[in-house]
Amino acid sequence: MLRRATNVYLLCVSFVLLSTANSWGQDSELKGVVQDAANSQPIAGTDVRVKDLQGKEVGKSLTDADGQYRITGLKFNSRVNTYYSKGGYVPHPRGPEEVLLSGATNTRNVKLLKDTSEGDYWVKWSTKVSTAVDKSTSDNRQRLQHYDNVWSLLGATGLSLRARGQAARGFVAADPALLRSTELGSFASVDIDTLEKADAEIRAAVNGQGKLSNSYSLPPDVAASIAASELKDSDAATRLQFLNEFGKVWGSSGEQDLLSKLSHSPNVSNDRTLDKYLDLTWAKPQ
Repeated sequence: MLRRATNVYLLCVSFVLLSTANSWGQDSELKGVVQDAANSQPIAGTDVRVKDLQGKEVGKSLTDADGQYRITGLKFNSRVNTYYSKGGYVPHPRGPEEVLLSGATNTRNVKLLKDTSEGDYWVKWSTKVSTAVDKSTSDNRQRLQHYDNVWSLLGATGLSLRARGQAARGFVAADPALLRSTELGSFASVDIDTLEKADAEIRAAVNGQGKLSNSYSLPPDVAASIAASELKDSDAATRLQFLNEFGKVWGSSGEQDLLSKLSHSPNVSNDRTLDKYLDLTWAKPQ
């Protein structure tokens, strides 16, 4: 009986070791679907790239007419970064995300945002966000925090100012209370053409090609958001000089707002509470 038990034990150990050895030499694949965040339509021709953690490209693909992609020949049990890009869409909002290829087949579905000034597009998307917020909590403070998180994410995607202005309008249409209490409400209160003209004026001032003014009566938080975006690649001396000029035009509150935006990265951390209801703008492993 003891000999039989020992043989069974050795057989199990051998099977585990053999399975592990086979896994080490096994290839892995990454597949998924890329869709539009607002209407869930497949996005054909999306460039999908996979790189190892040292930045070396180890696989690539283009999505087909159904938005599907498949990348084979990847190293089993390795960690990689995934990148998704398509003309007319902003790059994957959170940038590359690390994926553990823990199985022979790994699925990663993504929804991208279109860089468009079409109002209907943003009404559709913001309505989905508003529905997710409503499902997640009835507490007003938490609701505002969720909206702030999503708005920060939008600010980090590289969306054009016109698109962000339309997005703000979509949010306010879905939840009018936002108009009174958030930066996106301030954006929604400004005419789209005015946003672009003010952006051009602020950009010229940042580059030393114009004088800073508030000829378009821009709210301080909106002006600070635009200026912070223009100043993101500038040196410390340029930032300090511009900060002083900005304070002369938009006052101490505007200056503090700009300083805060220059000192802190946008809030693009995963909002796991919303993740339970909303899979619109970032990829999640399945």
